[in-house]
Amino acid sequence: MGTKQLEFLERWSRDRQGQICKVIVSQTVYAAMHTTSNCDLERDPDSNGFPKVGRDRAVDMFRRCGALLVCGDQHLATFAHLGVERHEDTVYQFCVPALGNIFWRWFYPREPGRDRKPGEPEHLGRFTDPWGNYFHMIAVANPEGEELYKREGSIRRRPVVPETKQEPGVGVTQRTCQGDGYGIVRLDKSARKVRIECWPYDADPESGDAMFKGWPIELEFDEL
Repeated sequence: MGTKQLEFLERWSRDRQGQICKVIVSQTVYAAMHTTSNCDLERDPDSNGFPKVGRDRAVDMFRRCGALLVCGDQHLATFAHLGVERHEDTVYQFCVPALGNIFWRWFYPREPGRDRKPGEPEHLGRFTDPWGNYFHMIAVANPEGEELYKREGSIRRRPVVPETKQEPGVGVTQRTCQGDGYGIVRLDKSARKVRIECWPYDADPESGDAMFKGWPIELEFDEL
């Protein structure tokens, strides 16, 4: 972040007049949170995890604001607790899924996450990305088509979907491999709670369709 951005956040963090909670909206995530076809965490400069010194400065400022961090772009939909000095010492980050996604991204790391709760899948828990950024992964909207993950050494090109799996028209089978959808953040000021929802693009909540696995997530304002 530039000097003016940091100065603004410093003023905004101190301004609590008439405010119950704070939300920061960012264009991208503050750690590299997807894996390569070899199951390594990708060294992705497209994230705000690089350069680390700037990333840590920004995330530390978010901590002072006591805000929920909501991110976008075409990154994998995730919910994580970010860290600077340790894995959970700053803010919670929700990256919504993209509706017009062209990138394929998964999070199936080679090494299981540390300090997982009993029964949690191995792609949750504490991780450190290739830039050295700490995060605790709480939920991931891994796309379907896991069997395609290692095909042809690429997870970003649509042609890796075999023709036998492609369908005419909209191309539903292709789309399931992209994990696109939408996110909703509901702030209940009277109850002092936030509810984070993450939906597949074709889900119909009124018909009882389910969110991506791991959602919804609910937090007290005091936890932010």
